[in-house]
Amino acid sequence: MGPFTNLTLDIDTASKKIDKLQLTLNDSIQALLNRIVATYEIGQVQPFLILLSSNNANNFFSRLNYLKVAQQHDKQLIYLTQQAKNDYANQKEIFETKKKRAEILKASLDRYTAQLAQEKANKQAFLVITQNDKNRYQLLLDEAKRELAALAGSQ
Repeated sequence: MGPFTNLTLDIDTASKKIDKLQLTLNDSIQALLNRIVATYEIGQVQPFLILLSSNNANNFFSRLNYLKVAQQHDKQLIYLTQQAKNDYANQKEIFETKKKRAEILKASLDRYTAQLAQEKANKQAFLVITQNDKNRYQLLLDEAKRELAALAGSQ
C-alpha cells in the first residue's frame, strides 16, 4: 500500500466515524429534548395528579430528580460526542491536507524524473556524437601523422 492508499483509508475512516458520531449526536439531542419535555410535564402536574401518578411525594421527587440527572448526563454526552466529532473532523482535514501535499510532491517528482530522463537521453545522444567525432578526428590525426612522417622521410 502506498502513502496515498493509507491516507485515503484514514480519510474514509474519519468520515465514517464522523457520520456515526453525528447519528449518536442526533439521538442524544432527541433523548435530551424528550427528557426536557418530561421534566416540564412533571413540574406542571397538579398536586392531585401527583398523588394519582406517584405512590407518594417522595416517588414524584425521585422521578423528577432522575429526569434532571438524566438531562445532565445527556448534555454531557452531547458535549463529548460533539468534541469527538470535532476531533475527527480536524483529523480528517489533516489527512486531506497531507494527501494533497503528497500528491503535489509526487507530481513534482514525476516532472523531475521526466526532466532527468530527457537530460540523460540528451547526454547519451551527445556521447554518441562525440564518440563518432573522436573516431573521425583520430583517423584524421593518423592520416596527418603519416603525411608528416612521409614529408619528414622525403627530406
